[in-house]
Amino acid sequence: MGKVKIGAAGLAVWLGLVLAMLAVTAAAESPARLTKAVYMTATQVCACNLKPYQQGDKVVAKVFVGSRKELLERIDISMDMVSAEPYIVKYKLDITCMPALIFLDAKDNLLWSAEGTMRGEEITKKLREFGQ
Repeated sequence: MGKVKIGAAGLAVWLGLVLAMLAVTAAAESPARLTKAVYMTATQVCACNLKPYQQGDKVVAKVFVGSRKELLERIDISMDMVSAEPYIVKYKLDITCMPALIFLDAKDNLLWSAEGTMRGEEITKKLREFGQ
């Protein structure tokens, strides 16, 4: 077989393709990054259902401090169901298992969720896992 000559332009095209493939591979392997956390709670519920909300409020207040506080959107479903409804519908949250905490990326893809009992250690671990 004969030798194939590649000019400077051909080499540049080949190198560009290789770099593009490497960039796509790196992007696919990079972990998802949390850009928004939505916490849905209620302040006006009957006494028999109050405990999970109070517990969740304490955990979220303890975990989302400093720069993490900027990530958090807090919605009181007893006062503002209109703001909560798009999240409940899109991410199929069970409103009977509130409070709920969801983690979203920059494109509003669901990264993680918790409904009902909130555990600070688990939330902190997930925050770290998603770059926070």
